[in-house]
Amino acid sequence: MIYFSKFMGIYTISLSLMTSCYAGWYSTTSGSIANCKGYNESATWNFQDYNWWLIESAHLPTYAKKGTPWHIVIFPASYTFKASAYHYNEDPPGYTVQGKHYYITNNGSYVLHAITFGNNCQSYDGWHEANKFNTNSYNAIQSLSKQKKYNILIKKSMPLPGTGATVVESNNLMSTKKQFIIVKKFNEAQNKNGYYEHENKKAVALLELPEIAEKEYNDRKLIPVNKNDTHLYETLTNLSLLFQFNSIPNDFVEKIIGYTPENTFIDDGWTGVVEFFIPKFYGVCAYHQISIELTKMSAYIPKEVATYVINNKLTTYDVMGNNETGFVYNVEWWDNKFKKQLECANKNYSEELKNSTIELAKTIDRS
Repeated sequence: MIYFSKFMGIYTISLSLMTSCYAGWYSTTSGSIANCKGYNESATWNFQDYNWWLIESAHLPTYAKKGTPWHIVIFPASYTFKASAYHYNEDPPGYTVQGKHYYITNNGSYVLHAITFGNNCQSYDGWHEANKFNTNSYNAIQSLSKQKKYNILIKKSMPLPGTGATVVESNNLMSTKKQFIIVKKFNEAQNKNGYYEHENKKAVALLELPEIAEKEYNDRKLIPVNKNDTHLYETLTNLSLLFQFNSIPNDFVEKIIGYTPENTFIDDGWTGVVEFFIPKFYGVCAYHQISIELTKMSAYIPKEVATYVINNKLTTYDVMGNNETGFVYNVEWWDNKFKKQLECANKNYSEELKNSTIELAKTIDRS
């Protein structure tokens, strides 16, 4: 981790101690916490999915005495399922924490996944009800971007909040040599073979989900529904969302498995949702929908992988897997309101399954 203060730069490497049983298990969830006996943190988890994650966690002593420095903790870009930027023993108390959660996809897109806020240590299901959007806190932390050291962190390859998805030349995106090689290999395999051959834990998790879901629903029958809960939900009505979400029409699915929240919790609900289902062409699919307005989500999409195949909306698609774990057919597209994604897992690879997934994404987008 890299630590920046207003007056000095200190570099430290360490590991997060935040743990959870379910948060980030079925989807990507992000959050920030503050004032936990001197512990402040911004973190992102997804046990089923690896990405190059980078987190900036700005810590502003909102109630501290005059002259107390603000500072930023950095979790540098690492290929992982869990990323955390934190600081122990922060004194005095009264911090507001803002996290910016970035990731780099396999095809080289740079995405701002979420902006999170924390001013308390109230926990829920392994995460924290800390993302209480406060205009004063937001404006105060936004002003940090005017500081010279903070500007260093806003690289030209990192999309600015709320700007949506933008197509860019790949040579304008900054990356390490290792990242460049991996992305190049991934994209070349898509063009040559139609898929990137590699084990895919998400394929395994999705294909096992119908059985796992039934067990979880049975185990939780007597547990009251909690709006902060990050478990699977049998019905959409039990999920507290901050936007209108229309479930996939029954005509296009064999069975609805369930729903889970995604992204982050703000005030009284979630900013994203995932719907799991069995499509007509079988396998198991996950449809993600995240509010751009609520999350300030944005992205830089390399020109080489950008298409408009989903109803003339900016789209990327790829396939990754092997014969042992199965394959995930992945389609992601953006409009002015939402970032949407359809992932369909199947034991086999075929061009027909790829085309079926793309056609299903078009149908979902129009519904």
